[in-house]
Parts: sequence; structure tokens; C-alpha cells
Amino acid sequence: MKKLTFFKSLIAAIMMTISLGVSAQNTLSGTCPGYCDPSGAGALTTATDAFYMLINTETNGDVTFTILGVPNNTTTFFRGNGWADGIITGITVNGDANAGNKYFTRTISSDKKIVTLVKQSDIPADATIVINGILEYKTADTGAESNLWPTVNISFQYGTTCNFVQTPLATPQIISIDEDKRITFNGVEHAGSYMVYVFRDEAIVHSQAVTSGDVINFTPTITYDYIVKLQAITNDINYLNSAYSDGYTWHLIGEGIELGPSKFCNYVIGSGATNYAYLSWETDANGNVVISISGYAGDTQTTFRANGLGPDLSNFTVNGNPASTYFIRTYTAGGTTYTLTLIQGASILPGDKISYTNGTIEWKTSQNSNAYGTYTFTDYVYGTDCSSLPTVTTDPSSISFSPTQGIQTFTVIGTNLTSAITITPPRGLTVNPSTISPDENGEINEVVTVNWTGGTTSGSTIQISGGGLVSNVAVLVNTSGFSAYCNKVIYQQNSTNYPAYMTIDMSSDKTQMVFTIAPYNEGDGTIWNRIVNIVVNGGTANELVASNVLSADKTQIIITFTQPLQDGDEIMFGAPMVWETNANHNIFIDAYQGPYIVGQSCDLEDQGPYVSVSKVLDEIINIYPNPAKDVLNVTPSVYKTEFYSLEGQLLYSVVNVYEIPLSTFNKGMYVVRLTDKAGNIVSKKLVIQ
Repeated sequence: MKKLTFFKSLIAAIMMTISLGVSAQNTLSGTCPGYCDPSGAGALTTATDAFYMLINTETNGDVTFTILGVPNNTTTFFRGNGWADGIITGITVNGDANAGNKYFTRTISSDKKIVTLVKQSDIPADATIVINGILEYKTADTGAESNLWPTVNISFQYGTTCNFVQTPLATPQIISIDEDKRITFNGVEHAGSYMVYVFRDEAIVHSQAVTSGDVINFTPTITYDYIVKLQAITNDINYLNSAYSDGYTWHLIGEGIELGPSKFCNYVIGSGATNYAYLSWETDANGNVVISISGYAGDTQTTFRANGLGPDLSNFTVNGNPASTYFIRTYTAGGTTYTLTLIQGASILPGDKISYTNGTIEWKTSQNSNAYGTYTFTDYVYGTDCSSLPTVTTDPSSISFSPTQGIQTFTVIGTNLTSAITITPPRGLTVNPSTISPDENGEINEVVTVNWTGGTTSGSTIQISGGGLVSNVAVLVNTSGFSAYCNKVIYQQNSTNYPAYMTIDMSSDKTQMVFTIAPYNEGDGTIWNRIVNIVVNGGTANELVASNVLSADKTQIIITFTQPLQDGDEIMFGAPMVWETNANHNIFIDAYQGPYIVGQSCDLEDQGPYVSVSKVLDEIINIYPNPAKDVLNVTPSVYKTEFYSLEGQLLYSVVNVYEIPLSTFNKGMYVVRLTDKAGNIVSKKLVIQ
């Protein structure tokens, strides 16, 4: 809720006193209406929550409250009913409450501009009427100003009227427009600014704010006698904007324009992995504007649904004019196109601007049958398409891994690329190559090999970026037969903030469960704080837990059970689960997470416990000799080497060391965890003699 200091409007016939809590009142000079500036900005041109209000006693005894925007704000309205029922019944007349609506009921106009207190019984002349409660209104269609609800205390005298009249500004006149496109005109009193409009027939093809002597920044696409009109703009509530000036004929030689590509090609809509989709705007050979939707990460089930971009074209404009003058809507629910079909003879040319403002788009994907959102697309250039933009496609658009399939490939096909592309896998996968440069024609056709290393959760994506692409291209990663917790991305509760990777492993004897956390973003310093509760098969929390240990480097939590678990057992955990990054030391999820299914791991088949890599990578990241006695060698690609007991306890950790003395280690078997500079992880059993 935004605090506000309300107004006292001063006229002889009306007195209004409005306040919030103990806020100080502003006293404003002039006549009604009363002015409210909740933002505290003080200036009409900068206040974002400001509005005016008229309070009038009508001839039939009703009282009307009219809300007005600050000059040139056309999005100021009451919300809901302005005042809720409980506030209306709490109105007092000379201190007597409006219980049971004995004095007034309430109505609100269809345009949400006027709230009326409808008289129900006699009210004494000059009675003091007080409204104290939340006022619901908005000054914008989106953002915080679309949902304002301050508590206000309004006191006024029954029987008074405002008699407010707004006077149009005088009409300015254009004197000349010279060969350098400089406009000269006569100003008018009380004008705050001026707008110039360039018409082609009845269509506005250009508009801008000007002062006398400014250049009109309009480049014609065709030779034509354009008509220029000027309007004076007010910043005073007592005035209205002027009428248009007389038309000034402006003959211009068409210079043509470089249209370039469409502004909206593979524009990503949606708010998460389940409802992402691409939207593209293009003009076809028949002059129709085709808005197409396509699937993110190769989702073939992505389509429009319901009304698509709306049941009509009311959210569309052409050069600021209603789009229905130029187009009709062609659309079938469940299709992939929403078309603005050109009306024969409509006056529209390449370079004209089409906008879609605060419209609701409705679509569906394979994972979300009810996706929707409010969007604005400003100044799509008519005549443009996406054919010249860099493009990348992949074949296939999704890949799948299983415990017996740890290597996959896909082909990258690119056209019109301006530079190299980068292929970024999620944690737990590696790609080769990770960078591909196009040939002299801007083309790419190359096979990418993807290796399962530490593993990744099903539904993650490989991202392809660079090359001049407007949006990243995603390759979907599917898995089967693995745990659901292989480098799974976790977030702060009810948000997408402070992400981290979490992997769950189970020891071969099923007596230990290891939670490993890793940074989502390089350098995040991500560590565990705690996982409080472990529930096995719906039992009592922690009844089978012998110990809950945080590793020395805080990257692992090792749960030891009082007895071996069985394949198929279901484990819930958390309540809460807490981790830390450099930016926040209390990131949490309160609810239980899971289930983790015992017997499902992140390992490929024929790999030992804790080994979560393909055989290909296993040869690249290595240790030797094994068994070892005095010194253990690691391959130079290794960044970090860690020694664990078979129980999962971290014993030793070292960075950028390739010869490790073993004199301090006891004889026996260890698990050595190797992390290379790319973040790939290999775990190996080591015997020290």
C-alpha cells in the first residue's frame, strides 16, 4: 500500500478535508477539483499516483465522486467499486453511521470514473459527511500504479457542488515548415507543450513533441502531399488540450527506408520452463501481418488457445489509429498463427508502425495447457519479416539419456550468423564442441556430442547463444531411469531467486544419503546450511537417522541411517532445507521436498558407487597409479581433488595440485572426487597400500 497525503480543495461552496492516518494535509490554492499527489513528486508531470477528484451534490440529492487523471493521463479510474461495501456502511452523516445503508447505497459508472452515493432518506442541509476507508483506484494499466489502495479520510458538506468546467486551450497555428523540416508556429497561452502530427490521408504516420524551430524527424517512404497538424498540450487540470490546427500541406519526396528485419523474431514469452514459447511478427507477400507461435526447445505441441491475442483487434493500433481500419482478424483456436488480414484498399505502407498494447496472449504447451500473460509489442515495422535474421535450428530438438545411454549427439544448422555461437550445457553434461564459428556465408552445419557426466535433471536445456541470435535456442534434455535429483536446480521458496544445483547420491550399501550442492552461477560461493528432517516411507521424521553431518567444506550433507534402506523406498526431506550464497546466508524452502527414490541414481551403468561420468570422460580425468603407495598423480586437467571415506566423509581437499603425497593417509580404500576446470566431476575408488 502506498501512503499518501491527500488534498484540501478550496472554494467558497465546498470544503473537503482528506487525510491518511496522521499525515499532514496539503493545502492547495485554486478552485476544485481537489488534487492528490501520493508520490510526493509535487509536479503534475512527474507524479505517478496523482489524481484529481470532484465531489458534487446532485439536484436529486445523490452525491457523486468523479476521479480525473492528471493532465493527459487517460488511465486513471476507480478499481472495484471505489469503496467496498463495508466502507459505505461506515459512512457517517453528522456522526451517525450509514448502517444498513439507511442514508446511501453506492453505484459505480460502467467506465469506472464516477462513484455515486444514492440517497435513501432525508439528509439535513449542510450535514457533514465523512468517508474513512480504503480507496481503490489506478493511474496505470500495469505496474504498482495499477493497484493503488490507500486509506483516506474524506469530510465534506452535504449540498455543496463543485461546478468545475475545463476550458480547451486556444488552437495554435503553423506558420511554416522549411526545407530542413524545421517547423515554426504561434504558441498559445497556458500550453505546457506541443505535439505535431503528420497525416497521410486520414492516417497519422508520425508524431513528436516539438517547440517552434524544431526539426520534424519524419522520413517519407513515398512522394506525397502529407498534412501536418499541431496541437497544444495542457499540464493544467483547468484546461483541455487544444483542437488540431488547420492542416499544413507538406510535399515530400519519398526517400525510401531500410526496413531491416522484424523487431519480433523468436521473441520469448512465458515465465518458466513449462510455458516458454517463441512469438514472431512478419508481413507476408499479401500484406497480411502473421503472428506465429512456436515451441521452445522443440516443443511441437505449442499452439495458441482460446482467443490467441484477443477476440478482436482492439489492442492493436496502426500509427496510433485503430487497427480495424486496416485489418480484419483471421484466427482459429488451437492453431499456430494469428493473422491481421489486410483490408483491400487500406492505406498502409511498408514502414508504418503497428503496436499491441496491454493485451492478453493465451497459448498452451506440452506441459501447460493454460498459459497466458499480458504483453505490449511497440512499433512493429510493417513490411518486415525474419528471413534475414540469424537462425539456428537443431536436429533433433531434444535428446534423451538413460543409464545405458550416456552419449548423445545433435546437429546444429545455422544461417545468416554474424559470429561464433556458444553451446552451454547444464551442470552434469559436457558438449564438444562448445563453440562453433560460421563459414564465410554465415552458415553452420556441425554435429555436437553431449556426454553425461554428473548428470542433470530431466527437463533441463542446453542453451545456444551468440551469432547475432535474437533469442537463445534451447535443446531439451530428457532422462529416464535416473534419479530426479541429478544437479536439480533449487530456488528460494516461491521464487526463482538464489538458484543452486543439488544432487542426491546413495551409498552402495544404502546406509548413507549424500546431498551435494554446487553454485548455479560461477563464484556464488554456494554452501549448505542444513537439511532438518528426513522421512522414510511416510514414517516419523528422523526415526531412522543415525547422524546428519555437514561436510567440512559445507558442500555436502551426509545422512547415515540406522539400517540399510531398500530399493523403492521413498524419502522426503527438508522442512526446512537451507543453503547460502555470497549474497544471502538464509535461502530456504520450508516445505518437504521429494520423494527421492532409493535405487535411482545419477550413475551410468557399470560405474561404481559415486561415479557419475561416462567412460569417455573417465579416461580424460584420471588418477595413477592405482593402487598407490607414496604419491598419487592426477591429470593436468583436474582443478580440485577431494578424498572421501567410503562412508562419505570428506578427508582432504586440494586445488591445482597434480602430485599428492600419501604419507599421511592410512592404508585402505578411498573415494577420490576429481573436478576439472569446466566443472565436470569424476569419482574413482583408490586403494592406498
